[in-house]
Amino acid sequence: MIGEPLWKSHEPRRPMLWIWLLGVIVGAGLVTLGAWLNAQFGFMAPRWQQPASVESAPPASIVRAFEAPAQHGDKMRIETDSKSTPSTVSAIRTADFLVKAVQRVAPAVVCVRGYEPAQWRLWKLRPDIPSGLASGVIFDGGHGYVVTNAHVLEDGSRWRVQLIDGREFRAEKVAEDKPTDLAVLRIIGPQKLPEAKFGRSADVPVGAWVIAIGNPYGRTHTVTVGVVSAKGRDLRDRTRFITDVIQTDAPINPGNSGGPLCNVEGEVIGINTAINLRGWGIGYAIASDLVKQVISRLVEHKRVERPWLGVEYTMISEDERRQLKLREEKGLIITSVQAGSSADRAGLRGGDIIVAINGELVRDLQHLRQAITNAGIGGRLTLRIFRRGRYRTVTVRIGTMPVEKVLRNEGWR
Repeated sequence: MIGEPLWKSHEPRRPMLWIWLLGVIVGAGLVTLGAWLNAQFGFMAPRWQQPASVESAPPASIVRAFEAPAQHGDKMRIETDSKSTPSTVSAIRTADFLVKAVQRVAPAVVCVRGYEPAQWRLWKLRPDIPSGLASGVIFDGGHGYVVTNAHVLEDGSRWRVQLIDGREFRAEKVAEDKPTDLAVLRIIGPQKLPEAKFGRSADVPVGAWVIAIGNPYGRTHTVTVGVVSAKGRDLRDRTRFITDVIQTDAPINPGNSGGPLCNVEGEVIGINTAINLRGWGIGYAIASDLVKQVISRLVEHKRVERPWLGVEYTMISEDERRQLKLREEKGLIITSVQAGSSADRAGLRGGDIIVAINGELVRDLQHLRQAITNAGIGGRLTLRIFRRGRYRTVTVRIGTMPVEKVLRNEGWR
């Protein structure tokens, strides 16, 4: 309009100037932020698109080895190059300790096949019929002795064993002990066979790595791995009465029976015997300390006699201990005494509380059982008991457990 000031014609353009200035400022800020992020974290390109860095590969001198984890609490040792710089990416190469353990014991693990003898039918000789397949461990290579489970031999009358190298031999039954589900076979023919080393199951801690080797479903010399889940379990059914069983989560399947459970040194610390069908990851192996006792008696005497005290007992509860004003923290209360047993002849009664065994305070529920086993048949135990507010000492001579009681799975110790 004529006569109006000329500056009003520029008012509509003022907002555009501020928007332009704001854009310049924001753009500069984004450029600066991107440069900083790239310098700090390398966001400009993904890791898989960047060229390989020389420093990303560990120098050969950086890592010597990873010592195999020791079974008895030793710490792993890592040796590194003292000249390595902070900018060098360190790396640890873990040695596969399980491989060496398997290589030590696998040559002594055998596949056990049972057969029914050949029979004449309709004027034809029927060949041997396979009756079962399981596992075993050679424990005496000079004499060809193999330990396996007793239930493995139930359905057959002839047996053959196969080694990992493919060799196959006939075997004969030496003896068996059904209550512990252990049996001994003797390989007929060759001498100087590989043999496994048996370790002490008492030294294996709960949580330790273990290896099971066997022939599940006919898959010969299969290796599975787990840990010791528990120790000192009882395993009782219609034919077995095993008082020292290792529980493991190492996969054990049909065909693993009689095979070894090993520690990371390749020593046999158990013989696999059963699984819990109601759950997954619950397998059982007969502890090697018990296995060694049984197989030595089977080889020498063809039978096993068990030390027997003749009592049933349980751990006293904390409430009972306080009520009875028992000074000791732990005790085993006798719930019943078998008539005519060693305990009965020594004067032990139901309700007596055992607080010490051979001068040592009661440790746990397994203490008395282990003491009976260690004393053996004819050995003596000195028990300190608490009865009706008074302490007294009783000496007991260990007897022999009647076999019929074992087969009936009665709980007498």
